[in-house]
Amino acid sequence: MKKIRAVIAVLVLFSGILYLAHRLEGSSVSDNPPPFFYVPPFQYVNTASGSFRVVCADIFYIRAILSVSESGKGYLEYILDNLRLAVSLDSRLTSAYLIGGIVAPRGKAEIPPAIRFLKESMERRPGEWKIPFWIAFNYYQLGDYGKAAEFYEKAFRLPEAPRYLKGLISFSYYQSGQAEMGVNFLEGLRASVKDRELLKQIDRKLKWLKNIVFLEEKVSEFERVYARLPKDLEELVSSGVIQVIPEDSFGQGYYIVPYWNGQRNEGRVRSKLPQ
Repeated sequence: MKKIRAVIAVLVLFSGILYLAHRLEGSSVSDNPPPFFYVPPFQYVNTASGSFRVVCADIFYIRAILSVSESGKGYLEYILDNLRLAVSLDSRLTSAYLIGGIVAPRGKAEIPPAIRFLKESMERRPGEWKIPFWIAFNYYQLGDYGKAAEFYEKAFRLPEAPRYLKGLISFSYYQSGQAEMGVNFLEGLRASVKDRELLKQIDRKLKWLKNIVFLEEKVSEFERVYARLPKDLEELVSSGVIQVIPEDSFGQGYYIVPYWNGQRNEGRVRSKLPQ
């Protein structure tokens, strides 16, 4: 009986919060709001919820989840606003960060607001490695590999982060055309690793990235001498700039890309990775 009364009290409290906050704030919502679009400001909910903060957090979390399958103007912000309120009341709701950052966005156009939500969430849970990991994943989807590497590295530095992130970091630097950054990261990581098997993996990837850095430097050297880029890496050998093309330990050989980031060749070298 006491539990039933507590549930009723919470529901009455929740309804009261929505009504009072809506009256105080006015009814300024989006042009095409979803049903029950209004999300009250945190200060009203925080003051009124009292000892029911966690319960109220769950209610706003559920409101967000119930709208994830909906589509249309205003729904994403509605979902994110509910989740912001939920994690403001209870920052331990890790699944709320996943819903807002990864599940709710539909298509690339909705990824930037999801990234903003996750960056706000990093301030609430600075020790949670999953949040910067999800930010990195979103940047990777957008093709911003430099930012992806930056946030993969932030995640990797946090307690309890899995070891596999080291591969995502170095590969993202490679994808962004910053192989030397990947080299710097792995060399720094290598100094703190004692596990022999892990060292072997790191050394293999280090050799792979160092080969790319080496070849890009030689492409630049060729360009300084001949005032043009080489047609291929074999021309570096035939011109005497290098003696041999180094072995690709991960793919099927290195090559010069004809375009980089939509622009004409800037002397970038890639690996023919297996599909």
